[in-house]
Amino acid sequence: MDEDYPGGPEFNEETVEETVAGIEKKRTAQGFECKRCGRCCLSTDHVDLCTKDIERWERAGRRDLISQKMLKEWAYFGSTGLFKNRTTHRCPFIRKIRNKKEHYCTIYDLRPLFCRIFPVEQGHGVFCRCEGWEKG
Repeated sequence: MDEDYPGGPEFNEETVEETVAGIEKKRTAQGFECKRCGRCCLSTDHVDLCTKDIERWERAGRRDLISQKMLKEWAYFGSTGLFKNRTTHRCPFIRKIRNKKEHYCTIYDLRPLFCRIFPVEQGHGVFCRCEGWEKG
C-alpha cells in the first residue's frame, strides 16, 4: 500500500492514469464539464501530494515546486503529503485570465493527482460552488 495515501490503492504510473481516466469518465457521465472557473483551486486550503507527484516533478526538472520558497508558503502536515497554504488559503499555481472569468493552472501538465481527480463527485463540486456541475 502507498504510504502517501493510507487506505488507498498502491499507485504506479499505470494505476494513476487508470484512476484519472475512470474518474473523468464518471464525471462526464454525470454531466460535469469544467468551465475553468477556478473555484476548486481558489477555495482549497490544501493539496495532497503523493510520492508519484514528487517523482514526476523531479523527472521534469521542477524541484522548484518543492523548494524552500514553496515550503515557506505551504506547511507540511504528516506523512500523507498534505500541504496547506498559510496565507492566501488558495492554490499558489492558479492564475486568472485577464479580462475573462476563466482561470488556468501554471503547472497544469504536472498538477498533483489530488488536482487531476478533483472534483471526484458532485458533492466536492457543490462544496466549492463549481460551475461545471451547475445545470442549464
